Amino acid sequence: MKVLIIARLRAEATAERIAPHIRAQAAAVWHTYKSNQLREMYYWANENKPGGAVLVYETGTVEAARDLAQSLPIAQAELVDVEVYVLEPYLNVEALFAASGEPINA
Repeated sequence: MKVLIIARLRAEATAERIAPHIRAQAAAVWHTYKSNQLREMYYWANENKPGGAVLVYETGTVEAARDLAQSLPIAQAELVDVEVYVLEPYLNVEALFAASGEPINA
């Protein structure tokens, strides 16, 4: 199961509050990447808003992905809000190829 995690930095997540967790955070992320559970990781920053991270996990359950994200040091320090989304294939594209607009049964 592919699961998208959006971890948004909270307003109180200043550089000073994040700094003590950076090394442990990097190690935890690297561990899940090496264990083949974390497939993709990104960071974003906006000029006027707190940034955050986007993580894509491949796990057996959505709960497993949520637990992995919530176990990260910055999440444990309550410096991020974690959103969880299950990603599924979008299959309705096949309707574009059917003359009637109905799905193709191939």
